[in-house]
Amino acid sequence: MNLGGGSGAPTKESSEILSVKSRNKRIGSVVGLAALAAVSQVSPAAFAADDACATSYSGAITVGNGLCEVTFLTTPGSAFSVPAGVTALQALLVAGGGAGSQGYSGGGGEVKVVDLQTTGDVTISVAAQAGAAEDGQDSSVTQGAVTFTANGGNADGTSGNGNEGFFAGGGAGGDAGPDLAGDNGIGDLGVNSTDLPYYNGGAGLVVKDIDGATLFADETACYGGGGAGSGISSFGDDLLFAYNGVATCGAGSTTIDIAGDSFAAVAPVANSGGGAGASSNDSAARRGSSGRVVLRYTLPDETTLANTGGSDATLPLILGIGTIAAGAFARRRLSN
Repeated sequence: MNLGGGSGAPTKESSEILSVKSRNKRIGSVVGLAALAAVSQVSPAAFAADDACATSYSGAITVGNGLCEVTFLTTPGSAFSVPAGVTALQALLVAGGGAGSQGYSGGGGEVKVVDLQTTGDVTISVAAQAGAAEDGQDSSVTQGAVTFTANGGNADGTSGNGNEGFFAGGGAGGDAGPDLAGDNGIGDLGVNSTDLPYYNGGAGLVVKDIDGATLFADETACYGGGGAGSGISSFGDDLLFAYNGVATCGAGSTTIDIAGDSFAAVAPVANSGGGAGASSNDSAARRGSSGRVVLRYTLPDETTLANTGGSDATLPLILGIGTIAAGAFARRRLSN
């Protein structure tokens, strides 16, 4: 039996202590490395102190790397102040659609994208929904002495950019097609469209297809469709067939059901710039759609974190290094 401090064989108790220390050393290392691996998998954006777009302007959302968007569905009470550091700014203007009537579907509102300056306040006017027998209202933006305007669609079927509609047929769309009767951007779908295509509403515009819409290159929404009409064929007092046109890009339409002896109207989609359908007895459905104004602007890609002085991509590395250091410190304590 060894009663002194000699180098005799280790006791059961001392072996258990060494085993615990050794195990805890390994745990400290594994925890530190595992934490680093976990942190490195987290998107850098998750550690950003603030979203750059939301910080730059209240209500702005991020739609791409450094690309922000603000949508106005009604006229705001104050001008848009361009945030500091903006490198490009464009506005999407959608005018209001025209009303439908017994003779015409409403024409679609004009749709356009314009370039704005990166400094200077922007005054915004959004087309509200017009009355049941009125032309659509205009949407516009003003910056300094320059005003850009998208024209409202008309109640006589003419679109905001001048395309003509058909009497008792579909309203013209806000597309850039010719304004010749019979070739006004009408669709090629619908009931008996090959025989009577003019009941279909005129085509609107897909935003990304507008020339110069660089900041809206990914926007697939379509606005400014012309309202669709409907008609019947008859022989004497006998109704033989209904011709129901098709509307697209937010426009309204009307439907005749001879078998059920009924007539229905579908109102245009709000803020789409779509024209209303023809021959509607429903005053609400006979009103053209309201418009919208959308601003898109670019900010620098990297967002600096106030607390670290680095970009958002540096924070996971900082946390990982700190975690490894914590693991190493735990190993030293356990080894003492």
